[in-house]
Amino acid sequence: MRPDYATEVQQELVLAVRRYWAGPLYGAVVERAARRGLPGPGEDPAAGAERIERELADDLAYQAFGWLERNLQVVKYTGPRGLMKAGARMAGEVTAELDRAAAICPDRLDLAPGVTAPGYYTETDFHLMPGGIHSRDHDGLVYEWAAGSTTMMSNEAVEVHDGLAAHIAALAPGRVLDVGCGFGRTVLALARVLPQARIAGCDLSAPALRLAHRHAVGEGLTVELARARAEDLERYADGSFDVVTATMLVHEMPPDSVRAFLRAASRVLTPGGRLVVLDFYLIPGGALGMFFHLGHARRNGEPFMPALLGLDLPAELAGAGFAAAAIAPFPPGSDPDGLPGRWRLPWTLIEATAGPDGGADRDAA
Repeated sequence: MRPDYATEVQQELVLAVRRYWAGPLYGAVVERAARRGLPGPGEDPAAGAERIERELADDLAYQAFGWLERNLQVVKYTGPRGLMKAGARMAGEVTAELDRAAAICPDRLDLAPGVTAPGYYTETDFHLMPGGIHSRDHDGLVYEWAAGSTTMMSNEAVEVHDGLAAHIAALAPGRVLDVGCGFGRTVLALARVLPQARIAGCDLSAPALRLAHRHAVGEGLTVELARARAEDLERYADGSFDVVTATMLVHEMPPDSVRAFLRAASRVLTPGGRLVVLDFYLIPGGALGMFFHLGHARRNGEPFMPALLGLDLPAELAGAGFAAAAIAPFPPGSDPDGLPGRWRLPWTLIEATAGPDGGADRDAA
């Protein structure tokens, strides 16, 4: 299920301009900041980011950088050949195909209509996708089309989902839950490298889950998919998984929901089980890196991304019943401090081990 040719041409143009934006234009902004002595030596990242934003407000290179970052997203979705229109034109075809796939191994797809999505999820157009990805059958497909020029930009040499799946496979788990699995990138990668394991994925988006199921049955992979809230994971029993993972989820949740997710993950993990989260937490490049990261959050429809940086994750993990927390740049070997030569997302691997008692007692308390 691909968009029409003219839409694909426009998306290639968007991606080409984003490569210019992430390379030469980004470099120009870095150079302009250096000319103005920004940031100052040892400047606090958060305060320095605010000062850089103020002092570069009149700089043409930065104005162009910010304008392109936001408006390329808008054009991608809602321009004359935008992905939203392409998806709407294919709506009947998409529904028919997803219905066909849903009839195959229907016991592996539970859309749980009784699950109510939290307000922050339904009221936020994450990544500037109008209406979110939870209401129309073609939403999951549009989001999949869009992903190549959104989150993976400047990480083109790094297959992060396959890399994460390989990292988890090395733990030799028998049962893995992927929370916020979306249209299936990580959960399908896990099913490929762990064919004997129980692989489950949950998300709030029924359209994305239907698409993930279609991919799974198309590849002959056994994956259990269900609608569930990350905040409670109530459909899953205590101690029912060896690994709980999440990719690019917690930066899209407010702090209280992140805390609830950590408690729920602790509960469903077996004692000694592993939490493996891939998200954006360690920001390389000091104040200048923080300036780019916070600007991205503001311009790309990521309202909770800054709040994640304010959480003391080791302390939050400990409070949820985890031990042996480890937080490091991903992929291994990435520079944890230096400003990247091109704009890129600051991938961070966040891991911890579930304690002997799980999270059930804390929830009851």
